Amino acid sequence: MLGTFCRLLERLQPALGSEEATPLAGAITNWLFMQPGKDAAQQTRMLVDNRALVDAVLQTLVADQGTQKALSQAIWVHGTLQEAGGQARGDALVAHVADLGSRGVFAPGTESPSPDTFIPMAYAFRDASPRPR
Repeated sequence: MLGTFCRLLERLQPALGSEEATPLAGAITNWLFMQPGKDAAQQTRMLVDNRALVDAVLQTLVADQGTQKALSQAIWVHGTLQEAGGQARGDALVAHVADLGSRGVFAPGTESPSPDTFIPMAYAFRDASPRPR
């Protein structure tokens, strides 16, 4: 999640500045990973009010197939863990993945990651992400 947040923040800051980009990057990250934020209603408003910008930024993020694959696998793993922990329903996860797929965010045909493949890929994704300024 941190790598995703940092990459979103890097793309949003030129258009919005740090003060506005930081909460929007957080809202997008929370939405991608089905995480309710501290103020879910406010985050939803931010996403709706900035829908065109959010969609454009997401498209630049997933334009790189490696990034799209890493993001897709991270969302899948996180959602599966939420379901196993009773924090999300399986049908909600499937609907969310379908929504992300329709927006071009979730890579079609993404294989289910295993710990042996996902953990090294996740660390590499995080380590290659820009650090917040």
